[in-house]
Parts: sequence; structure tokens; C-alpha cells
Amino acid sequence: MWCWLQRLHYWQDLAGAVIGGTLGVIGALIVARSAINRERRNASRMLQRDLLNVTGMVFGLTYHRRVTLATLGGDNLATNLAFYRHQLSPLFEAQMVSIIGTDTVLAGLLIGFHQAYTALDSHMRQIERPPANDPGAVRARRAIPRVLNFADEYARAALYLLPLQELGTWRRMWERLRRRYRPTPQDEANQALVARMSSEHPESDDTTGAPE
Repeated sequence: MWCWLQRLHYWQDLAGAVIGGTLGVIGALIVARSAINRERRNASRMLQRDLLNVTGMVFGLTYHRRVTLATLGGDNLATNLAFYRHQLSPLFEAQMVSIIGTDTVLAGLLIGFHQAYTALDSHMRQIERPPANDPGAVRARRAIPRVLNFADEYARAALYLLPLQELGTWRRMWERLRRRYRPTPQDEANQALVARMSSEHPESDDTTGAPE
């Protein structure tokens, strides 16, 4: 009997240590997951703010005139953008890193937007650098409607997906499954937009095939 009690005491201590260690690991994982989710939600909201500012800028340029960016033309756009254009947050790329590992379609849209908007800034710097009739500035003016239209399209598509990053883990998993097996027309359009990135580079100054 005494031997049996000693053995039971020994196994109780061992079981307690194992259970305590397991619960500690589970607790640490829950805390880490909570911190990751909080970081992802914050990144999503900050990215949405930048994207909304860009789409709002494009809306302001085209809505009252009731024209497209291509119709407005590179010269008019360059004049307006020289007066005001939204500057992305210095943390934009860091916020992208927090998001892009969770959704390949959203990653493609954010990367496409960033490439297009970076190209727009590059073109505007070329235009603002004298002389105004420099061949590089002429090409930059011609490219502006195209790259700004790319940026607007990618931003609008990403704004459709970014709010999903603020959902809980299980709801995000459900949304991924739904988009994979029962995609909506918007889901299919987003996938097509990402696929088009490889064939239509936003930095090109070729105005043919620009998205409408």
C-alpha cells in the first residue's frame, strides 16, 4: 500500500507539472495570437485611411467634371496633382507587411497599389524638375492617367478586402473558404485584377491598354 501511495504521489506531481506547463504554453499562444490580431486590425485601419484618401482624391478629380482620368488627360492631372496629392503614411510598407501574409489576393492588390502610387510620385517629381519640356517630363505626363487609374483600381479592390482583417480568426477562415469555393463577382474581379498585374506593369509609360 505504501509503495502504491508513493507511486500515485509521484505521478500526481508529474501530471501536475505537465498540465501546468501545457496550460502555460496555451496561455502564451492565446496572448500572442491576441497581440497579432490587434496589430493586424490596427494595420488594416491605417491602410484603409491611406487608400480612402487616394480614392477620394481621384473621385474629386473626376466626379464634378464627369470624366475619366484618361479623358481628363496627363497635363490637367499633372497641374492638379502638383497643387495637391495625398502622401502615403511613412509606415505604409510596414503596415503592408503585417497584412500580406494572411491573404494572397489582398497582398497582390496592396503591392500593385504601392507600385502604381510610387510610379505616380516618380512621374510627378520628373514633371516638377525643370525644364518643363524635358522629354522625360513629357513621357511622365502621358503616363499619369494610366498609373493613377491603376492605383485607384487596386485601392478600391483592397478596400473591399481589408475590413475582413478585422474579423475574428474563425470568421476570417470562413471568409477565405467562401471566397475560394463560392466567390462573388467582386471576388472574381479582384482575382482578375491581381492576375493582370503581370501583363500590365503600372510603371510603363505606354498608354495603350490602360484600364478604364
